[in-house]
Amino acid sequence: MEKEQIMPQFKDYDIGVIVGRWQVADLHVGHLELISEVSTRHKRCIIFIGVSPTLGTKEHPLDYSARKAMIQEAFPDVMIAPILDTRRNDEWSKNLDASVRTIFPMGKVCLYGGRDSFLKQYSGQFEAREFPAADYRPATEIREEIGQEIASTVDFRKGVIYSTQNQYPKTYCTVDIAILQDRTVKNDCIEILLGKKLNEKKWRFPGGFLDQNETFEEACRREAEEETGVALEGNLDYICSQQINDWRYASTSDALTTSFFCGYYTFGTVQAGDDLAEVQWLKVESMREEDMVDSHRPLLRKLKEYLKKKEGK
Repeated sequence: MEKEQIMPQFKDYDIGVIVGRWQVADLHVGHLELISEVSTRHKRCIIFIGVSPTLGTKEHPLDYSARKAMIQEAFPDVMIAPILDTRRNDEWSKNLDASVRTIFPMGKVCLYGGRDSFLKQYSGQFEAREFPAADYRPATEIREEIGQEIASTVDFRKGVIYSTQNQYPKTYCTVDIAILQDRTVKNDCIEILLGKKLNEKKWRFPGGFLDQNETFEEACRREAEEETGVALEGNLDYICSQQINDWRYASTSDALTTSFFCGYYTFGTVQAGDDLAEVQWLKVESMREEDMVDSHRPLLRKLKEYLKKKEGK
């Protein structure tokens, strides 16, 4: 089908509005064709750039200013404005309509988007059409391809630095597990499974980072099996959350926070695995804070407080 048959009659619309995210390093043929057609054939044209509340993610690597500059370099005379993401599609549609009318109070409007664009979510008052790009490539595919490339240029290194400088500080979620051997013995006889990393002289609780789409409890069970070879019985008891002063993040703006749980050994052969070089059963009461790595000393204190409260019930 010819493009003229798919697109509305341009003469019927005063204003052409293009909406997209433009999360690419450079405008591809489909982008160029869309902007050229709409800006040439309509009396007035505006491009809205979708702006996400998240910054510096795989899905939204470029901020508004960078994308605006990219489009303006190719089309210096086209008007460009941001449109913010919202929780609900109907609210976003109303905001888009209001933004269009703020800029162009009068005139008949038609919205344009590419394949997989805003069109399915839009429920506003204006006509909305898909532009049939001959050379369509999903932006996700383009970004994944770029992510495999390393360029030995100053501009490449500047781009990487710019990206990291404009990220929000992050707090990474981890879990640590107090694995107890028997839930029936008294506090002064309770044994706990602790580990040491290679070249480490002090003890630590098994644990680690959460995997994607994993709950804290699921992460605890996985880490216990990977690092100590044991399975945990029944429900896990939550003890506390604690900021961890991890040396790897000491000189960065990011941080670690752990969620500390308690669980009981069920079965399995105790053996060190993953990033632990040694594991051993030790009596909780005989453990001193100075026997633990610095970042886990507060956790030992919290565990002892938890066990005392539990025994007093």
